[in-house]
Amino acid sequence: MHRPIILRKDTNGGQRLPELVNILRGLIKDAPSASRTFEEKIAKAGYLDAAEDYYQEGYTVRDTYSFEIKEGFPRIVRKNLPTGVYNLEYSVSIAQCMDYAIEAKDLLRRIKE
Repeated sequence: MHRPIILRKDTNGGQRLPELVNILRGLIKDAPSASRTFEEKIAKAGYLDAAEDYYQEGYTVRDTYSFEIKEGFPRIVRKNLPTGVYNLEYSVSIAQCMDYAIEAKDLLRRIKE
């Protein structure tokens, strides 16, 4: 299951990117693999802790969704990749995922199972 958070630029405030990065770091601090992946991705995107003062735009949460990732969900599955294909990146349209949306309470129930 996956829970994307949709952000909106907020010219009247909101949270700045360094604040959001620190929140996410806190959420995944006990998951070394997730932390490593997160740090690699923000570095690849050009995020630098040392440039914190330059990130002035604020963001607010527009929406959150929970999805059950199962057969038919738009995704790339490692076992289906031909040999030699690696380091892939892709984007998925939220609109194309709505058939797999689940309620937050169902997500919590499934995590506890």
